[in-house]
Amino acid sequence: MQAIIMTSDKQHHCHKPFMYLFNKYWPREDFWSDGGPKINPVFAGFTEPDNLDEYRAMSFDFYSIGKYEDYPADKWSDAFIHVLDNLAEPQFLLMLEDYWPVRRIDTRGVKMLFDYCAQFSYVLKICATNERLNNRILAGDAFPEIYGNAGYLDLIKSPPGSSYQMSLWGGVWNRDTMRPFIVPGEKAQDIELRGTTRVNAAGDSVLVLGTKQAPLIHTNVYNTARGDEVDYSIGPYRVGPQELEYMREREWIE
Repeated sequence: MQAIIMTSDKQHHCHKPFMYLFNKYWPREDFWSDGGPKINPVFAGFTEPDNLDEYRAMSFDFYSIGKYEDYPADKWSDAFIHVLDNLAEPQFLLMLEDYWPVRRIDTRGVKMLFDYCAQFSYVLKICATNERLNNRILAGDAFPEIYGNAGYLDLIKSPPGSSYQMSLWGGVWNRDTMRPFIVPGEKAQDIELRGTTRVNAAGDSVLVLGTKQAPLIHTNVYNTARGDEVDYSIGPYRVGPQELEYMREREWIE
């Protein structure tokens, strides 16, 4: 399984906290098997960090898309297209560098989402968090209809017309199904909004799914809606005080 963490030069300070929390909550025994890595997490960014050996010591790789100055904010999608065309595997878990995990990740559940996407190519995305569940509740459907199952996970269908169909919240994507909906010259927020319009126009030819169980829960530490103000909690989902203390002692965070 591949995990791609999109990042930029301005957000390198997020990397050690991300790696620390990902390693803590993705059980170490599930990183490796006799056949090789079970999960291959890689930061996709621009300038290669000087301390790359530390990344590898924490089981992370770094992939350079190109020069940072060639990809301003309104060309975020151009950088992502490069990642899709040159790095991404057919199914991959997509996250951003400030999506810090806050609880033990159900790795078996995440693997089931990978397998389901591989089996059904018309699935665009399966949200690994509770974002689709909350989206349906906010839309007035307090008891989302179960679409099917991926192993022991109950799948929820996000019907055409739903908001944030292209949400970049942590989820498993089918690369080739996603690629036509990513166009050059867009910010990350544009992909979520304009991309959702494109997905909704496709109707039932593609599916956006979620789960009731949410095998992966993370925060969103820097949120542009808050003016990039730091927040280590989103609603009830917060980085624990022990984790914050650990990171502050190492001067990874203020």
